[in-house]
Amino acid sequence: MFFGREIIMPGAFSKSLKRGDDVIATVDHDSGKILGRRSVGTLKLKSDQRGLNVDIDAPDTTASRDVQESIRRRDVQGMSFEFHTVTDEWRTEGGEPIREVHEADLFQVGPVTNPAYTQTNVEVAQRSLAAWKAAQKPIASVAALRRRLELGAAD
Repeated sequence: MFFGREIIMPGAFSKSLKRGDDVIATVDHDSGKILGRRSVGTLKLKSDQRGLNVDIDAPDTTASRDVQESIRRRDVQGMSFEFHTVTDEWRTEGGEPIREVHEADLFQVGPVTNPAYTQTNVEVAQRSLAAWKAAQKPIASVAALRRRLELGAAD
């Protein structure tokens, strides 16, 4: 077991993402509870100076609905990722070993109950067309709008 600090450096996953590695999104690293897959477009990944951004087009499955409700309630608050280190550097600070991961191949991401990296966060964003339509106010038809304008102009 590693007792120290691990830092994933900005851009550590860049080569893996550029290659198009087929990453999967799961609940608590359980491949039986798959939420999305990069190769089919239900998982989108973007790396920037702040970190790794994960966008999952979650399926309508029991596992997906359950974890989304747990995220909404804030019972699940973090993300995790599985990777293979390609290059890293070790140093010691105040007697504590620190590992900096400079390049890594990414395999899996997803919401977890107990994230190893407590700085991660997760949220549910409603993006479906049906949900968007339901949230919209009814729009008057063009004919009804014309009638209202005509009636208003006559006054």
